[in-house]
Amino acid sequence: MLSKEGVTQGDLLAMVLYGVALLPLAEILQKEQEDDMQPWYADDAAMMGKAPAVASCFEKLIEVGPHFGYHSEPAKSFVICPLADEAMAKAAFDEKDLPVKYCRGHRYVGGFVESTAMEDRWIEPMVEKWVSGIKALSKVEVRYPQTVYAGFTQSLQAEWQYLCRCVPGVEKHLGPVEDAIHQHFIPALLEINFEEVSEEFRHLLSNGVKQGGMNLRNRVKGAARLHKSSSKASEVLAKSLMEGAALDLVLHKQCVRKAGAEARKERCEEEKAFVKCLMEKAPKAAKKRLERMGETGAWLTVTPNKLNGTILSADEWRDNARLRVGLRPHRLCERCDGCRAGLSIEHALSCKKGGLVCQRHDDTRDEAGSLAAMALTKSRVSYRP
Repeated sequence: MLSKEGVTQGDLLAMVLYGVALLPLAEILQKEQEDDMQPWYADDAAMMGKAPAVASCFEKLIEVGPHFGYHSEPAKSFVICPLADEAMAKAAFDEKDLPVKYCRGHRYVGGFVESTAMEDRWIEPMVEKWVSGIKALSKVEVRYPQTVYAGFTQSLQAEWQYLCRCVPGVEKHLGPVEDAIHQHFIPALLEINFEEVSEEFRHLLSNGVKQGGMNLRNRVKGAARLHKSSSKASEVLAKSLMEGAALDLVLHKQCVRKAGAEARKERCEEEKAFVKCLMEKAPKAAKKRLERMGETGAWLTVTPNKLNGTILSADEWRDNARLRVGLRPHRLCERCDGCRAGLSIEHALSCKKGGLVCQRHDDTRDEAGSLAAMALTKSRVSYRP
């Protein structure tokens, strides 16, 4: 099947091809109307300026665009302007015979332009979809906690994180998302009651894995930082667009790296301060757990993959997650099978009469033997001295 225009979706060279084909077109339009700001993102063109100038620029785009493989459709294009200016804008575009649509605000490159009321109506369905998705995952994670956790932290929460970067003040809309995480996702993930998820516990889980949390971010509290970081990272790019000057790529990359590093440092310092505050008032056993949490979370960030042998059973993953946050594993016996003393994690790991010590020894032996057999042959591996 041949493509009429553009590139195949998913093509790794798509952005390079867009640049090669559309940069000359963008330069022609810039010379046509030097006073208009014309940001391009891949094949999404936008123009900002007075209505007559924008109409002339759009007419030029329709005229020369096909020579570069760019086919504009006025009927699918939007003019965003205040209601008081619509008549003037309509006259300018009608004069050029451009049947565009008019509105007070519209979605643009993941964000929203102009009308606050329309922005609210645009965000609300997305929030409802995310809440529905979180509740659906909460039902699935009873059986597949590792897969659901990986999907949530690496994919789903990135959707509203992107919105936080693009739209200022979005935290006021994300309350239902946070409530769904607090009331449904976390209780199902750790198999606990909703009442057990205190504000302090929720705060700890929102920390990064290296700071003792589980990367279940609270974007109601973190949205402002994300938007601030994104604004700082795009300062050089925004200045280039506003002034119509060439983009200094080296300076732009430096700006992005610096903004990202500063945001990460600020976030990590806040998270470390919170953990330190918890340690000051925690009992000795909890303090030791908090001290080593940041060094024992690599298994949380691993994507489950059967080929690489990184898939854990529901009990394995959940028991480790519960131990990480100081909860007792489910279905743990009340009494030690060897000495009949009360069974705790510490007792199970150290009791010389119980079966766990022997089991751990045998598991280590079998794993070492299996690896040796893969390197050599089974006949050359002996489990006895």
